[in-house]
Amino acid sequence: MEILVSDELKDKLNMDQFYEDVPSDISISINLNEDSIKGNVVNLKISSDKLSAGFVCNNEDAVYFITGNDMSSVALFVGSNEDAVETYHISSILSRSLKLLENGSYICSLMIRVK
Repeated sequence: MEILVSDELKDKLNMDQFYEDVPSDISISINLNEDSIKGNVVNLKISSDKLSAGFVCNNEDAVYFITGNDMSSVALFVGSNEDAVETYHISSILSRSLKLLENGSYICSLMIRVK
């Protein structure tokens, strides 16, 4: 995906604010209350101290995602690799939300401040 910006605005815009499509083989695992929620990532933005991600989850995981209190870390995986390519420890949760899809699954969206 390419974002075109005029020369007049180029130095005034923070281009990090725009999301790009992520490859379909990235998945996320959120450690929550001594368990984990896993799903395929549909959007992802990582800045110096924040991570924002959206991922597909089922009904049971969506409820657990919204009601769970003890999120400790987020890990990103590529392909079928069982070793995380990156792990982020959560300093604070900035937002959590759900979006119901037509097929009955959800997009779980999370924004966190990382340590």
